[in-house]
Amino acid sequence: MKDQMQYKEVSVDIGWGKVRGKIWQTGTENSCDLKIVALHGWVDNCNSFQPLIPHITEGATLLAIDLPGHGLSDHLPKGARYDHLVNVFSLKTLLDKLNWKSVVLLAHSYGVLAAVWFSALFPDLVSGLITMDLLFPWDTKSWKKDWASEIYGHLKFDKLKGDKSPKIYSEKEIIEISIASRVTGLAREDASVAEDAARVLLERGTKQHKDGYIWTHDPKASRMTLWTLFGLDNYFHVISNLKCPFLVIMSSHGEMLPLKITEEEVNTRNHLREEFFQHAPNCMYHEVQGSHHVHLTKPHRVAPLICEFIRTIKNTES
Repeated sequence: MKDQMQYKEVSVDIGWGKVRGKIWQTGTENSCDLKIVALHGWVDNCNSFQPLIPHITEGATLLAIDLPGHGLSDHLPKGARYDHLVNVFSLKTLLDKLNWKSVVLLAHSYGVLAAVWFSALFPDLVSGLITMDLLFPWDTKSWKKDWASEIYGHLKFDKLKGDKSPKIYSEKEIIEISIASRVTGLAREDASVAEDAARVLLERGTKQHKDGYIWTHDPKASRMTLWTLFGLDNYFHVISNLKCPFLVIMSSHGEMLPLKITEEEVNTRNHLREEFFQHAPNCMYHEVQGSHHVHLTKPHRVAPLICEFIRTIKNTES
C-alpha cells in the first residue's frame, strides 16, 4: 500500500484569515457523498492524518485542516485568543463556505474538544464523531489564576509579535524538539513519535530559512492551556447530550499528561474515566496498542475501527 495518495491543497478565506489543509478521496467509491473533516492535535497539523489515509478503504471525501495558528493556516490577529470555541466558529464558517451540510468529524487530542463542542452546538451538521486519545481535558484543576496567567501570556506574545525575529533552528535541532515535545504517558521516556513521523509533521510545521528552519505555528497557539474554562461538569453534560454516533479510540500508552503528575491525580483521572462512561453510555469504545500518535505511527491499527464506523454511518443514512 502506498504511503502517499493524491490530494489537493485547500485554502478557504473565513474572514479573519485563511484556513488551509489537504483533501483526499479515500477508498474506491469516488461518487460517495460522505464527507469527513479531520482535526489534528496540539501543535500538529493536517499531515498528522496523512499516513492514515491509504488505510481508509471506505469511500469518502476527507478534508484534514490546519487549525487556526497551526501548520499553514493563518495566525489569529493581535488581540484574539486561541481557545476551542475559536476552532468551533472557524470550522462552522469553513463548512458554510464549502457548502457541506453533513460531516463526520475525526479528531485527535487537542482537536477532540473542538469536535465535541461542534457536535453539541450543531447536531444537524454532524452525522458521526470519532475521537482519538482524549476522553476529557487533562488539566482538571484549572483555577482563575491559571486563566489570568494565560491571558497575560497572550498579551505578552502580541506585544512581541513583529518586534522579534523568529528563532532559527538546524534540521537536527528542530527534529529533536519535535520528538521531545511529544513524549507521552506516565513513562516519560516513551516518545509519541520517532524521527520519520516527526518529519511528516515538520513538512507543514516548519518552513525553510536561509540559515535553517523556523516554526510555522503561532507561539500563542502553542501556549493555549484554557482546556476547562467551562468546567468538567459542563463537558460531561455536553457528552451526555450528543445525538450522533460516537466512536472513542484510545491508545494503550498515549494519554497526554502533565510532566509532573502525582498518584492522587492519577487516581482522580481514573475516577473521571468512570464518570465519562456514565455520561456517555452509548459511545463505542476501543483501545489499540500504541502511543498518543498511533494514528500517525501505526495507522493500520486504528483504520479498521474507523472504516467499520464509516460503514455504520453509511448504512444509517441509506
